[in-house]
Amino acid sequence: MTEKLESNPFCFVCGQENPRGLKAKIAKQADGCSISITLENTLEGYRGIIHGGILVSLMDEVMAYAVSNDNLWGVTASLEVKFKKKVSSEKQIIVTGKVIERKGSWAKAYAQIKYENDEEILAEAKGLFKLLPLKQ
Repeated sequence: MTEKLESNPFCFVCGQENPRGLKAKIAKQADGCSISITLENTLEGYRGIIHGGILVSLMDEVMAYAVSNDNLWGVTASLEVKFKKKVSSEKQIIVTGKVIERKGSWAKAYAQIKYENDEEILAEAKGLFKLLPLKQ
């Protein structure tokens, strides 16, 4: 029997009870999910530039939400990330994710990051997710 996953209010990205977390709010849409967020300078790698690991975490999260439903949750099996431009701190970004393919208990997804009201892609990712049951 497969272990069932339990949601966690202390998740670093979306957990609303984690005092050190991003507290990102995920919006569901017909074609996927999105996060609208402004990241502070405490999340920088180089001065003025958000750390790549934070950006990867946001893209991973939005893809996991995109492939998930009420019964199954996507757990990351692999990620491929491309950073195209720097992402500045203190600027509103939009992180979007969508399902590319579902096959059995596996799903592939795509995510990208843009500044609000701008079409230029700053970073993008593709992910493979194992779909596991959620504890009800």
